[in-house]
Amino acid sequence: MSRKIRLVTDSTADLPPEFVEKYNISVVPLKISFGEETYRDYVDISPDEYYRRLRRAKKLPRTSQPSPADFLDAYRPLVEEGAEIISIHIASALSGTVQAARLAKSMLNYPHIEVVDSQSASIFLHAMILEGVRLAEKGGSTQDILE
Repeated sequence: MSRKIRLVTDSTADLPPEFVEKYNISVVPLKISFGEETYRDYVDISPDEYYRRLRRAKKLPRTSQPSPADFLDAYRPLVEEGAEIISIHIASALSGTVQAARLAKSMLNYPHIEVVDSQSASIFLHAMILEGVRLAEKGGSTQDILE
């Protein structure tokens, strides 16, 4: 029996919401802090609002990686459906996001999760997700997508 392949990424992939919905992609948001106010990227703050606030900000905002608990929340429903999970994220050289995803994976003890360090961000990560969706739609295996 082959398992359904499900993709997980983080908000730095800058995927359009309609694409995320159409292909049922799980997106784990990074956090953005303007002063004392913290927002989940693409959840509590849109890109347009982010740039509006950025123009007015006296100090540059800070970002922080999702927690392992955030990844557990994304992975658990996929584990329950018995999916093969390919989790592709912002470069580990730029963020601790991959490390948090790997920690969550180890906490689940589920053998069908592959955490991938994209070694990139933004448009390059976006392109990797698009290609993963394309291959999955064509019936490609997890190994095909990982290669």
